[in-house]
Amino acid sequence: MKASLQRLRGRLGALSAIIAGAVLLRLIAGVAFVNYDTLYALGWGGQLARGETPAYGVPIAPTPHPLLEFLGLVLYPLGARAELDVILALAFGALAACGWVIYSLGRRWFGAAAGLLAAAIFLTRAEILSYGVRAYLDIPYLLFVLWALLVEVRRPRAGAPVLALLAMAGLLRPEAWVFSGLYWLYILELLPAALRTHLPAGERPQGRGGWLC
Repeated sequence: MKASLQRLRGRLGALSAIIAGAVLLRLIAGVAFVNYDTLYALGWGGQLARGETPAYGVPIAPTPHPLLEFLGLVLYPLGARAELDVILALAFGALAACGWVIYSLGRRWFGAAAGLLAAAIFLTRAEILSYGVRAYLDIPYLLFVLWALLVEVRRPRAGAPVLALLAMAGLLRPEAWVFSGLYWLYILELLPAALRTHLPAGERPQGRGGWLC
């Protein structure tokens, strides 16, 4: 019972930190808008909501991203303005969550100070903030991949949770399916030794899952 309460407090604390971080990042940014790649995906989701075939063949259309299109389908009834507001809120939430996951990985491997430094470096890079401000899909993609790594580090050979997170990432960018394939090889102990031992023994992060770095 005590352990369950501690886990619940930890999760609530993480959620509170992510929400507070998202609000702070939004205030620091001062501006936010949805980029054309995400707008196209939301528009295609809206077409699906209306029972239409998405217009993938329009000139200079970006690559389809199924997860964003699903969001567009679900959020379509809210109207265009509310839909964009939700997407921007999710974008800053994903950015803050990336910082929390990076902190958690750094704390587990090298201590809390290293985790804080890593998260601070990540969240203060202009390129990263630019992607968050413009609601690019790369930030939630990175979040799913890093989250999968954190789950694996905490519980070696976690299996389904890691694969589910990588599948979500794969619905944003196809590279994640390669990670899923490598993870299958890993949990089945079929991963080539060269990939398992690519880091010197003294520099390898503690716990399984370091290979995914």
